[in-house]
Amino acid sequence: MKTIAILYERELDYGGVETHLLALLRKLPTDGFSFVIISPVSKRFREAAQSLGARVHPFAHWSAFNPFALFELTSVLKREAVDIVHAQSPIAAAPGRLAAWMLGLPAVVTVHLPVTRYHGTRQTLRARSGRWIYVNLDRLLNHAMTDRLVYVAQRVRDESVASGLSPAERSIVIPNGINLEEFQQGVDRDSLRRSFNLPQGARVITFIGRLDEQKGLDLLLEATAGVEGVEVWLVGDGPVRAELQRLATKLGIDDRVKFWGYQVQIERYLYASDIFVLPSRYEGMPIVLLEALAAGIPCVVSRVGDNDLVVEDGKHGLVVPPNDATALAKALNLLLLSPEMYRQMSEAAVRRSEDFGDDRMARRYSEVYRALLSKRR
Repeated sequence: MKTIAILYERELDYGGVETHLLALLRKLPTDGFSFVIISPVSKRFREAAQSLGARVHPFAHWSAFNPFALFELTSVLKREAVDIVHAQSPIAAAPGRLAAWMLGLPAVVTVHLPVTRYHGTRQTLRARSGRWIYVNLDRLLNHAMTDRLVYVAQRVRDESVASGLSPAERSIVIPNGINLEEFQQGVDRDSLRRSFNLPQGARVITFIGRLDEQKGLDLLLEATAGVEGVEVWLVGDGPVRAELQRLATKLGIDDRVKFWGYQVQIERYLYASDIFVLPSRYEGMPIVLLEALAAGIPCVVSRVGDNDLVVEDGKHGLVVPPNDATALAKALNLLLLSPEMYRQMSEAAVRRSEDFGDDRMARRYSEVYRALLSKRR
């Protein structure tokens, strides 16, 4: 068995990155790989990872500028007899690649969101200076100490190569994948909706993810104010929750906006919904969008990242410009008032999700690992 070290600097609990990692842990041991997770982790993620055979080291000292942290990380990699270092973000990848270089190990970085989005869109002095430091450090390490850069989004890869941030010959795309078997079981949608106390004929618009400025949820609430007779479900939590609650009250729609907080079985919320909405200001390739398609939910998405490469406008859902609440409201009304269009999109969404199984994703990662290991012989 060859050991892959997975590096991440934020606490792993649940979400897109976590779904991605658990798919690798579930699929790749049969190809001769074992995993050690080097990251802060929640009790829930630790138990899930360990149940799949991974070892967990709750490392929290992610600084490329602290020699003691770099020494500690190097010691962990040696102790775990790691064969490949695989970082899951530019921040973890900075000390991770330095440690890999010191030990003569191959380094892989999966880019879920580019380092140019460090601190999001904030323009404070701290955000701009931090972004400049990490972008330039990332550029240096991409060219000098990275064996393979794996982008989950085609557009992010192309933009990174065009700007000189990443070397073209070592930058590839492996789209995210999901466990399609979780969405291939029969679901009694009426009973499920009754379990949520939804009245007959209720229409539900749902967002699932982190409540963050990135996701454009202020736009969703503004758009919903112009869409009559719908409930809005926000499944997740994050730093702008209180701000969104105040906005819902200001818009007079707080009685039809539900904040569900973090949920584990998100498929229940998808199957109980009518439309999935992702009005993000920027994205890579969101896993929850693939899950919504697999649940047969037409999607309304903003034209950022690979959203409109996953959801073809007019076929699997509707695509709107980013930062445009008016266009978002029109798209939602169109779907809600066009039952035949809705039915066709629902069927097409399920078919589209079949292109994104996690078997295919894991097979591509296995090929990357094997190619790098063969060079070390």
